[in-house]
Amino acid sequence: MGGRLEPGVLHPQDGETRQGMVFRTAHGDETTLWACTDWEPVAHRVRYVRVTPDSRFGFVEVACRPTTDGGTEASIAYTFTALNTAGASYLSELTEDAFAHMIEGWKLRIDAWLSIKI
Repeated sequence: MGGRLEPGVLHPQDGETRQGMVFRTAHGDETTLWACTDWEPVAHRVRYVRVTPDSRFGFVEVACRPTTDGGTEASIAYTFTALNTAGASYLSELTEDAFAHMIEGWKLRIDAWLSIKI
């Protein structure tokens, strides 16, 4: 699960999440560049474009809705395109189980971040 929790915000300087925001994340020896293309806080929806150079390009869509028990249910969809054989290899290993493990890792990171912020 290596990598940093806090993204390296490139734009805007104040780090505010909004359409046009650009940031980078690191995981292992990979760096990924992200751009927020759709920011709809009232609708609880966000869409990102992301590129891991020399590997893959993708879209990430997150939509949240309240649950009857007062929680939040999040729907997360990734759409990837391999940029080369390294990207194709990565995507071929992204099975349903591997994807579920990746999402669970994000859940743990987000929960840890929220516990600090609350």
